[in-house]
Amino acid sequence: MAEFYLKQKGILIKLDEQGENLRIQDQTFYVFNNYSGPYTKADDSGYQILVNWRKAKFKVVSITDVMEGKVAEHNFRDRLVFVGAYAPSLKDQFLTPLSRTSEGGSPRRLHGKLLRS
Repeated sequence: MAEFYLKQKGILIKLDEQGENLRIQDQTFYVFNNYSGPYTKADDSGYQILVNWRKAKFKVVSITDVMEGKVAEHNFRDRLVFVGAYAPSLKDQFLTPLSRTSEGGSPRRLHGKLLRS
């Protein structure tokens, strides 16, 4: 998804001189290893980028609301939109720093799925 988005902006993803790490313009994204710092025994399948949770803004809307015109078009303009299942039965919920609530209630789990090819 990221490669498709960047390509449309004229930004190409290349491999570094060793053919291992990704280069996007003047930035290098190194292959994540499960022995990288405090991340021992972490899932190290490929390239991973940490999210700046303080600035992350995720909006979740239902397909039904979209189809019924209940979601304004500006919510989709100039944004990446990911469509997927959002159900507790999928068991793809996880805790993040955004999980804490200001009211002191139970942590809110976020949904996401690690896809492997």
